[in-house]
Amino acid sequence: MFTHKLVSARTIRPDVAIITFEQDADLLIGGQQVGGKTICMAVLTKKDNKWLIEFDSMTPIMPMHNPTASGNK
Repeated sequence: MFTHKLVSARTIRPDVAIITFEQDADLLIGGQQVGGKTICMAVLTKKDNKWLIEFDSMTPIMPMHNPTASGNK
């Protein structure tokens, strides 16, 4: 299952927009959990009164390692 949350939207021209959104993918493949959180960006164009994705990019959101939490200094 995928969930999406719009973070920002900006109209560049009446027929071009840039959006950023967070995506959470909760998937099981072969009984193993895959997916996770990503931050995404997309460029959309409006054609025939429909918004189409021309380009998108997804970057995994990974927790930062805290060396002090594992006893390293």
